[in-house]
Amino acid sequence: MNSAEIIGSNIKKIREQKGVKQEVLAKVLGIGKSRMSQIENGDCEELSIKKIDKIAAYLETDFFMIAGNNSQTVNINNSTNFSAFNGTHYNISPDLIKALADELVNRMNK
Repeated sequence: MNSAEIIGSNIKKIREQKGVKQEVLAKVLGIGKSRMSQIENGDCEELSIKKIDKIAAYLETDFFMIAGNNSQTVNINNSTNFSAFNGTHYNISPDLIKALADELVNRMNK
């Protein structure tokens, strides 16, 4: 799967888990239902970081849950002081990392 297919698949999966209809999410984004369907089917190369962020906010999820692939939970235990760290690691494509970096630069320059 390429990045666009992963993002589209994640959007659909999370939207369905949250019980949000495709038409409702399309309206939030200001697009038609057919375009929303195309995005969920992987035709979202031009989907901006802002739009992904807007989708994540509306679906009350993390940006990286939508943009990431193959999330893995990481558990690190320190037996010396009995502390532990639990986190989630997401595999993000290099193209998306570049787009995120560019968006960050744009936001910092405003």
